[in-house]
Amino acid sequence: MNMSSSLKRSTSDSRPPSPPRKRFTPAFSFRTHLSESSLASKQHYDHQTRSNIVDAVLTPVSAHSRETGTPFYQCDMIAITKAEKEIDRLRDELYVANRKLEDEERELDSRTKTILNLLKEKDDMKENYEALLREKEAAISNLTARIGKDFPSRGHEEEENPPQDEDEDNISIIEITSSDSPQDDDYFERHSDEENTSDKEATSTPVQRRNTNETVSARLSNHRKKPALDAVLKSARHEYDARVVATCPFPNTSQQEGIARSCLEKTDISAIYSSDKSCLQSVFRKVNNVCGELIRSNVRKSVQQTYGFSMLNGTKKNESLYRRLVEDYAYVYKDPTKRTGIFENSIIQGILKFFLTQSNMRPFLLASNSIFNPIPRETIAFILTLVKFCLSEWQTGVHKKTKFYRIKNVGSYERLLNVLEGWEKHRRESSMKIRTNLYTMICACIEDEPVEV
Repeated sequence: MNMSSSLKRSTSDSRPPSPPRKRFTPAFSFRTHLSESSLASKQHYDHQTRSNIVDAVLTPVSAHSRETGTPFYQCDMIAITKAEKEIDRLRDELYVANRKLEDEERELDSRTKTILNLLKEKDDMKENYEALLREKEAAISNLTARIGKDFPSRGHEEEENPPQDEDEDNISIIEITSSDSPQDDDYFERHSDEENTSDKEATSTPVQRRNTNETVSARLSNHRKKPALDAVLKSARHEYDARVVATCPFPNTSQQEGIARSCLEKTDISAIYSSDKSCLQSVFRKVNNVCGELIRSNVRKSVQQTYGFSMLNGTKKNESLYRRLVEDYAYVYKDPTKRTGIFENSIIQGILKFFLTQSNMRPFLLASNSIFNPIPRETIAFILTLVKFCLSEWQTGVHKKTKFYRIKNVGSYERLLNVLEGWEKHRRESSMKIRTNLYTMICACIEDEPVEV
């Protein structure tokens, strides 16, 4: 008994004493890493996310503690390291998700601002459109009133000047120039053809009106029997056309009368007829007629050939070509695609050559002090306005002939003229060179010597 107890003591005394246990202090603090401020940001953190992270971190640690029977705070460092990595991974995912959400919010704000700006632009465009409509209606009403004032109908004229019963000795043959309505587009075309026939009708079946004094219209009618007066009026018409194209392609009524009066003042009949409206009306032609003749005879065909529109197939191609040409005035360049050679497109030279080399324009082109040397900015803007009008006939992809009206195209002319003037301010030498070369090339096509007008 004593031996066994002594043997046990000796055996127990022979085992080395166990080292004192040190208190384990982990470098990882769950309280710090599991706080809401480090696991989520702002309002996007929720309770479910936190519970998922806690479960992911504590599950391997508690399982290891149960298997080994060690206290929770003395668990193996491997489990703690795994927990730290899992927390870092989840934190990174949460950060990425938050950044993505912030980007989406910024994009949404940007789109909202864009939509608001578009709505504002829409309202502004609507207001501008309504203002333009009001201006158009006012312009039409003013034009109608001015036409009614300047060109009275035959009925009103007869009411104002009723026939008087006086001596039959004072009988004058009167030509009523206002009998044809000037509102018709072909008024001045018919007027020139009907001048000779009206003289014959006046001699065979005269309109007899008994007046004590001979009026200006009567004297004009008497003079029209003479070929010299017809030649004078014809020369005045030609000078009027040249001066309008060179200085004011889209004149109003007062400007038309002013230019016509200045043309008549150079003739032998200026002392009698320069202030007579019927005579002035026989000199100037409506802008619609001048432009319509030039479009029908040359511009429409030149636009199709120069820019390559197809009359047969190619609706989409024509529509796309029209959009490219009208974008930022591409059609005024020599190369519309590369936008090089501004105002050097061959169509300008071709139309000017056709218009200015006609017999009625040739003397004014070749004069020593020609108003077309160099080619005026107004003339170039006028030609490009007609080109723009003919281009608009292709905007649907299929060519559709439309009627030219001054009131619809004067705005396009003014914009083109402003572009020309602005370009010349910065490139005056280039502008003068282009305009002078245009004049030289057009004159080179004419074999006649320069003559004085």
